[in-house]
Amino acid sequence: MTLKYFRCGWCGCPVDSNDTPIPIGEIIMDVDWWKSELTHGNGCCDGPDDEYHQDIITREMAIDAGDPSLEGQPL
Repeated sequence: MTLKYFRCGWCGCPVDSNDTPIPIGEIIMDVDWWKSELTHGNGCCDGPDDEYHQDIITREMAIDAGDPSLEGQPL
């Protein structure tokens, strides 16, 4: 029997079959997570309507723009 592994379809974090994030200490490191099955993301990230997925300027975007004060601002 082959074990199935899952990742959130939005953020890519390892999740269980119910789409609940797996705690860091329980993540199996020798699994090729890139080949795991993607979930819908509603249990981990609540899908695209979650505040996390709103269009805001990330730290990386602000640094690329040369103005770190932009981080967190809406696009």
